[in-house]
Amino acid sequence: RQMCIRYSPRAVWNFLLPVQELRFCPNKSNPSIVKFATAAKDPYLRCFDLSQRKLEVVFRSYFGNVLCIDYSSDGRLLAAGCEDDSITIIDTHLQEPLCRCVGHRSFLSSVRFDSTFDAQLNLS
Repeated sequence: RQMCIRYSPRAVWNFLLPVQELRFCPNKSNPSIVKFATAAKDPYLRCFDLSQRKLEVVFRSYFGNVLCIDYSSDGRLLAAGCEDDSITIIDTHLQEPLCRCVGHRSFLSSVRFDSTFDAQLNLS
């Protein structure tokens, strides 16, 4: 019989509404820093720093809830698909939106970065 060892969590965050999606930020340069983002059933995209045990930044959608999220392969960009049929691209280093992509005709159910495109992207 194996012995079960219980550990206390590193951090606890309470959400008033269910979390729709959670994505961890890729961090190849410093694996000890763990960041992630969540989309709950509300208009907020929340970015957390688990290493420092804090809520790092909160972004509000233009209209409606944030439905889906994804990080670029280098962790520099974060895409958020929203109920207003738009995608917002956020620069995670500057902690500000870069652009808002409009033109969809229905709620977005998924957003994903293409790793081939990530390698060609230059934000400097």
